Amino acid sequence: MTSVEQTVVDCIRDFEKIAGLEEVIRCMMLVAGLNEQKILACLAKNNNGFLYQKCGYIFEDLKEEFRFFAAFFEECEKYSSGAKCYLMKESQNNVFHKRWKQGRKQLINMGGK
Repeated sequence: MTSVEQTVVDCIRDFEKIAGLEEVIRCMMLVAGLNEQKILACLAKNNNGFLYQKCGYIFEDLKEEFRFFAAFFEECEKYSSGAKCYLMKESQNNVFHKRWKQGRKQLINMGGK
């Protein structure tokens, strides 16, 4: 059995294999009180720079909902791979995000954002 935070990190890592990014984000929004320190511990276990980029980008885009501290994003940025990449295999009409070196369309609209 894994923690909720490990499950969230696993879902972000493999979102294209499971429900897709939008569905993963919708499910994440249903989880109350994600612990950013536990997320960072799960990322450290994975030791994957691209996963740090993905998580940093996604949680930063949803910062109003999750209210993670700046230190979380600094840690994600510190361990990011630094490579320019696409969040998804589909790479048409993407906008490059400089901090996370990600090419991605706007994440889903969470109702009034």
